[in-house]
Amino acid sequence: MIRTAAIFLFLVLFFIISLPFYVLIPVISKFDSHRADCMTQGIVCWAMRVILTLSGVDVEVRGRENVPADEAVMYIGNHQSYYDILSTYPYVAGLTAYIAKEEINKVPLIRYWMRLLHGLTFDRENPRNAMKMILAAIDEVKSGYSIFVFPEGTRSKDGQVGEFKTGSFKIATRTDCPVVPVGISGTPEIFEQHLPAVHSSHVIVRFGMPFRASELDAETKKHIGVYARERVLELLKEG
Repeated sequence: MIRTAAIFLFLVLFFIISLPFYVLIPVISKFDSHRADCMTQGIVCWAMRVILTLSGVDVEVRGRENVPADEAVMYIGNHQSYYDILSTYPYVAGLTAYIAKEEINKVPLIRYWMRLLHGLTFDRENPRNAMKMILAAIDEVKSGYSIFVFPEGTRSKDGQVGEFKTGSFKIATRTDCPVVPVGISGTPEIFEQHLPAVHSSHVIVRFGMPFRASELDAETKKHIGVYARERVLELLKEG
């Protein structure tokens, strides 16, 4: 419980200390939006690294060289824990936005940072809202922002990788951006398996070789969610 208390204290201090940025970053953005975006992501990634350290989490990153550094990509990963974002965001290449469930908007301060980070949310019960989110994500990719998606749509409760919903892959098919498979292991052992305590864990984040939707044959492209899931499963089997 000491780790949990330390993380809670840090989050309180972070949100207090970062209050001036709520005004400063929008001002900088009016003159240099790219600089403002880099500053925002840098601040948040620093905070995430601190939380990982306080949690006793050691992150091993493999295959980062596989991620194209000169264009926006779509990351697709398995989802088992709240720590999946914490464990991956500090290691993505370039400016990146995450897609999360709409419930995150209920937390005011997190909602504000999500907006600064170009983060997108979706409502699984509202297909129109989901399509609006996908169109917004397509625009972000076209503007040079990478998108990180958990295609299962929700966290796995049994450790198994669920079905990859196909809707989010419209981002890849309509922009033809590289799709980077990401296999994440070790995150459930941090929090979900010990609620409400936080335990140390060794997390492995594996970035696989990218592929483009345009390079797939017609049948594979038709079932791109299945193909992408298999690519993630291959990464997780690497040990």
